[in-house]
Order: sequence, then C-alpha cells, then structure tokens
Amino acid sequence: MGKMDKYIIEDNVVRNLNRNARYLVLSGKQNNGPNGQMLPKAKYMNNLRWACKLEKQAITLLGTKCGYDEPKAPNGTTGVFFNMDIDWDEPDILTAMDSWTNEINEFAMQQVGKNEVRYRDPVIRNWLNLVRPDITKIGCAEITCVENGLNKYRAYCLVDKAPFKLGDVVYEAGNGGCKYGDSCPAGFKCDRLGLCKEIPKPKP
Repeated sequence: MGKMDKYIIEDNVVRNLNRNARYLVLSGKQNNGPNGQMLPKAKYMNNLRWACKLEKQAITLLGTKCGYDEPKAPNGTTGVFFNMDIDWDEPDILTAMDSWTNEINEFAMQQVGKNEVRYRDPVIRNWLNLVRPDITKIGCAEITCVENGLNKYRAYCLVDKAPFKLGDVVYEAGNGGCKYGDSCPAGFKCDRLGLCKEIPKPKP
C-alpha cells in the first residue's frame, strides 16, 4: 500500500508536472483563472525529480486508514493532499494530479504584478506548491480502502520546500527561462525544455 511503480512515478507525476503545469507557468501559457489573462512568464523553473526519502515520508504519514485529515508535513517540506470517496470509479494519482493542477483554471490569483507573483490565495495552494520554481524534489504515496462498495482514495505528496506564507513571492517574472536569456540558479544547467536541471555533485 502507498508505494507506486516506476512507470507511474515517471509518467503520471514527474514528467506530467514538468511538461505540463510547470512548463505552462514558465512559458507564460497558463491562464489566471477561468476568464483571466495569461500569467507572466517565469524567470526560471527547476526540473522536478522523484525523491525516495520524500516518498517514504509520504507513505508513513498517509498511513493505512484512509482518513479525511491532511497529514502534517515534516519541517522544510510542504504537503498536498487529495481524498475522494466514490462507488463508480477507481481514482488514481493522475486523478489527484488533475485536481491539484486544475485549481488555477477554476480560481484566479489576486496578486499578479509585472515583476512578480505573490501568494494570496489559499484556495489554489496545491497548484502553487507544485509549480513553484524553487522545488527540485517530490515524493508521493497513495492508498485505496474499499468499504461497503465505496472506493476511498487518498493521495499525499511532499515537496522539498517549506510552505508559502501569505505575501511570499511565488515566482519572479522573466523571459520564459534559460532558453530565452534567463539564468538558472547556481548548481543547475538548462535542459532541452528550458527547465533548470540540477548538476550532479561529484562523488567523493
């Protein structure tokens, strides 16, 4: 229970976020709410990768009970939680990802400037925490409990940065990333999508 296979991790979580939700923000192709203008292009966007340590923590925190309370994320991390009880379908991690990343299509951000975008909107906190440029690692767990014909599905993911506080800068506006003249953070290099990929540290 909780652990996902490698294909699901790479295709439905990591590649899905990097090539869709995160790339849309980087390239300025994400609309701000159902009727909003496009959000500004980001200055950079780190390439997200799977972290077994975060996965193990998510598995432990999610547990086996299929409850309704969001687990408390460890210090220095942020959690996103999804729950669905349904009798005619079998939700999976893609269901959760679609729910989280679709928040921005349902609710508009309130503080969008020419130079930066700030956190003022807890209603889209899951989306914000998955598209923030500075995260580099994610780990997720999922579980389904069947009770009286009801599929009780729960998913929980952790990312490697502390939660936003109201007023924090989500991202700075730029040209659309390292392919268009913006710089990657120190220790990162530009990949073919224009995401900033962490340079492996040499082994001692």
